[in-house]
Amino acid sequence: MFRIAICDDSERDLRLNLDMVNKWKDDNSDSEIVVDAFHSPNDLLESHTEDMYHLWILDIMMPERDGISLAREIRKKGDEASKKEQDSIRDMRIVQEMYARGIEFLPIDLYKAKANRFQIIDGKLMPALNCIDGMGDKAAEAVVDAAKQGKFLSKDDFRDRTKVSKTVIDLMDDLGIFGDIPQSNQFSLFDNVLV
Repeated sequence: MFRIAICDDSERDLRLNLDMVNKWKDDNSDSEIVVDAFHSPNDLLESHTEDMYHLWILDIMMPERDGISLAREIRKKGDEASKKEQDSIRDMRIVQEMYARGIEFLPIDLYKAKANRFQIIDGKLMPALNCIDGMGDKAAEAVVDAAKQGKFLSKDDFRDRTKVSKTVIDLMDDLGIFGDIPQSNQFSLFDNVLV
């Protein structure tokens, strides 16, 4: 998704910029583009979070703050990002560059992924398990060792055999890494009953 912020204190100029961007958006309908309009620099700053927008269209002369000082403040906010946020931004830029160069990724497979090494499978790159946010090297090695012992019957079985934290397991579930592995080993007599 490509996000654009437009800030202008003049209603007429704001409308002109919106019309111009919306025309460009219509011409590029294959991309998801979101446009937010602001009447004041303070409104933009209050809503702004790190990397929220990819493009800013700023009025140079506004009563509260000129566009140049507003741009400096936005950049300064980006420089104040936490170490974790800065690392994430760096990683995202690397991945973006890899996609631009035609490098494709495979989703992490619990049974094929290595603990701390990327690998090439069928010409595509599969990330290591320790790339999952919050999973350290020891936990990743425990997953590899447990996977060698056989399939995981459930997420509960995965947790018992690997000792990976619930937070990381929830993230892995959100990322689709577990596929159709059920939550629990428990079987209900009514699971296969047709209504």
